[in-house]
Amino acid sequence: MIKCEYIDKIYKDEVVIENFTYEFENTGFYLLFGESGSGKTTFLNILAGLLSYEKGQVVIEGNEYENIVDKEYMSQKADYITQDTFFVDFLDILDNLKMINNDEEGIKQSLDRFGLLSKLKEYPSKLSGGEKQRLAIVRSLMNGKKILLLDEPTASLDNENKIKVFELLSQIKDEVLIVCSSHDQ
Repeated sequence: MIKCEYIDKIYKDEVVIENFTYEFENTGFYLLFGESGSGKTTFLNILAGLLSYEKGQVVIEGNEYENIVDKEYMSQKADYITQDTFFVDFLDILDNLKMINNDEEGIKQSLDRFGLLSKLKEYPSKLSGGEKQRLAIVRSLMNGKKILLLDEPTASLDNENKIKVFELLSQIKDEVLIVCSSHDQ
């Protein structure tokens, strides 16, 4: 689905990504692991079409991009989820998800699958960080996204919630392509 060939990204005089070549399958879980400042977020921004690159080519579903990926195309295919999730705070979880998909039964099934059904009438501000991360993933899947770009999704979570989020990602890795950055062991 995504093929990167000889990608270079340079900020001023600092080479952040050099000669990166890799092919991501249509589904699966890919972890970008490394210290802060190692280029993980930069790479996700390149894939999302939010950042240009100096050299190389990115091929997504046969579409070839040089210097920058088409942001509009990627926004149709992918969701970019950061450690800071965003929801409409004055709407409960059900109504937040109804903005994407009006199938109330489908919403309930999705929330149940990810251990959030009991939060249906809660407001986002009442959810824990781990619950917000799982809800963001539910929202992406309900919106039909086939690519999840996750930037440090567990950075601000306690160990128990980190495990829950990674277990969830493991459950859905055969359904979608997940490219996740992390420095968590």
